Amino acid sequence: METDVPAVAIPVYMIMGERDFWLVQARRYFDRLEAPEKKMFVIHDAGHIVRGDKPEEVEKILFSVIGSTAR
Repeated sequence: METDVPAVAIPVYMIMGERDFWLVQARRYFDRLEAPEKKMFVIHDAGHIVRGDKPEEVEKILFSVIGSTAR
């Protein structure tokens, strides 16, 4: 996975749950990924299905943080 797409020409935003089994691998990939802008959000006490565990926090990120950069 980490070598399949080493760089992209678009912003990358990852929203992960702190209890997600894939968080360690996702962070490793995120750290190596080259992108013009990138941000990782780790939501406390959420698992793999972050939107199901913490929908309000996901929406807050989508609308206030990411939405403010999409102009």
